[in-house]
Amino acid sequence: MNRVAPLSRLRTRKGTVHLVHRGQVTCPLRGRIDMEICFYCPFMDCVNLDSRPFTVRCTPPRTVTPEERRAYERYTVLELAEILRNVSKACRQLGIPRRKYYEYKQWYLHHRQGQDRA
Repeated sequence: MNRVAPLSRLRTRKGTVHLVHRGQVTCPLRGRIDMEICFYCPFMDCVNLDSRPFTVRCTPPRTVTPEERRAYERYTVLELAEILRNVSKACRQLGIPRRKYYEYKQWYLHHRQGQDRA
């Protein structure tokens, strides 16, 4: 039996194709995330749920700074909490304490207000 390695990715001309494994995808920006979060990502091109294995195709920016990567990871926590409508469940799913969620939320609100003024 030929098995596909879980959470692998394939390069194509139109972007990177990521295999969905147990509802999760390895995002080049955010790491291992739930597939639901891909639907809100501005870099997602296509989702194939018609055939197995399920795949997600995206075209992320070529270079990402460590600060941008951390920002995407923080924003992932906020997005998942919004999707689930439950902070505790989101934190449990991502393996972080609730205190971190509220730190990320403060950070996001602070930086968003700075952008609104500019």
